[in-house]
Parts: sequence; C-alpha cells; structure tokens
Amino acid sequence: MNTQIIIYTISIIGLILFIYACFVEPYLIHIADIEINIPDLPVELNGLSICHLSDMHIYKYGFLEKLISQKLKSINSDICVVTGDIFHNSNGINAFLQLIGNISTTYGIYAIPGNGEHISRIDLKDAYERLKPAGINLLVNTNDTICINDCKVNIIGVDDPFMGYNKINDAYMNCNNYDFSLLLAHSPDIIAELDDYRPNLILAGHTHGGQIRFPVIGSIWNNCRHVKGISKGIYGSDRLSKNLQKQLNDVIMYVNRGLSSRVIRMRFLCKPEITLIKITNLKKS
Repeated sequence: MNTQIIIYTISIIGLILFIYACFVEPYLIHIADIEINIPDLPVELNGLSICHLSDMHIYKYGFLEKLISQKLKSINSDICVVTGDIFHNSNGINAFLQLIGNISTTYGIYAIPGNGEHISRIDLKDAYERLKPAGINLLVNTNDTICINDCKVNIIGVDDPFMGYNKINDAYMNCNNYDFSLLLAHSPDIIAELDDYRPNLILAGHTHGGQIRFPVIGSIWNNCRHVKGISKGIYGSDRLSKNLQKQLNDVIMYVNRGLSSRVIRMRFLCKPEITLIKITNLKKS
C-alpha cells in the first residue's frame, strides 16, 4: 500500500469519526442505572432512587431537549436533582420547565446553578420564582429537609464552586440531626471546600465526562481548578482523600457526564448521560 492510499484511508476514517462525534454521539443519550452503597445508611432509606441530570445548557426547546424529555418519560424516581449549567437565557428557563415536566418523582425536584448561569448573568432570584410554582426547588447556598419513611434527608445545594460562588457554611446553616445528607455541587471542585462537613453523597457535573475521551487514556481535561483525574463516575472516600491529600471519611461522589455543552456539543466515547442512582445500605464490619 503506497503512501497516498494510507493518507487517503486515514483521512476518510478521520472524517467519519468527526461526523460521528459531532452529529451522532451527542444525541445518543444513555440512561445509566447505578447502585451506590452508603455506609450505615438507615434501612428505611435502602433503595432510595435519585434521578441525576446535569449540564443541559438549554437555550431553547430544540431537538436535543425533545430527546431528553422523551427519555425522562420512562423514569420514575424518589428525587430528581439537576446539578447546574441548566439554562443560559430566559427562553432556556421556559424550555427547561417544558422538558422537566415529563419526569415523575415522589419527593420533588432540586436544582442548583452552575458557572453557565453566572456567565450568562441569569437572575437567580427570578429563576427561583419561575421554577418554584412547577415544584422545582432552586437551592443557592441553602438546604431543604424532607422526611422519607420517618428518616430526615437533608438536601444541600451550593452555588457554583468553579467560579467561587459557593458558600458552604450558608448552605449547611441549620442542617443537622440528619439520617442522610445529599450535597449538590456543580463542580467536583467542591471537595476542596468541604471544611469539616462530611455529606454522605455528593452529586456533581461540570466536567462533561471529559467530553472527548481516548481509548486507554480516557479524558485529558476535566475543567476543574482543584481536583485532577476526576471526570466521570463514582469516587469513594479513599480516591477523594488521595486526590485532595485530606481525609474525607465516608464521603462518596458521583460525577455526571452531562447532557450537552455550552459551545461545542462534540462527544467521543463519552455519551450524554441521565443517571438513575439507587442508594443501598452497607453496614460497616
């Protein structure tokens, strides 16, 4: 095979991969069913389900948003959470309300802002007032407590840690005597800001899973300031402690790959994700 044929073949393969990454994979939404074992979780909360959405970057109710909405029709969960970069303009808020209306939950929907909302200068107070009537709780450095099977579940939402809007002490104010604590943060960077707080589970996004991943190597960029090598999936306390060089006993974090992107939707080996999490009881020996 001569050099010209080799170059031609490589060019064709490259073009096919580029078309796939731009126009195919960004729309192959994957519903990830995962189970997370929580040390000493009360038996009453065993099997609690959480639908986790992140990084939808909504400008309008377009083709991708319709696909997401269709996927959500098949999901029933106890709680739905949305970890930031939801919308970038007023139309995005309306489109989000239209999209999220298809999901069925028992204990409500909780959302937090990401860096995208701040970059676009979204009025978070206005967003809160528009989301609240639809049953969507926007947590901005605050928390809410719900009772599930006589157990107190605290849902803590911090503002975006990537751009430094998080106020962890405000978010945890009056948050005590809980049976299970769920911390929502847009970026995995939040583990550097925990101080002495130790939530049972952190749900984050922001990284888009690296968006472009390579075989064996994985992602080469996670767009974080304080953590390295964290881009998608489950991270236990040992991995988090090693990454931060600080002991984070019993803290578990899940990082969602997200559903879209602010500028370029290109994805490769990193399908957009809706996560359905089931938390289970794991007793310490």
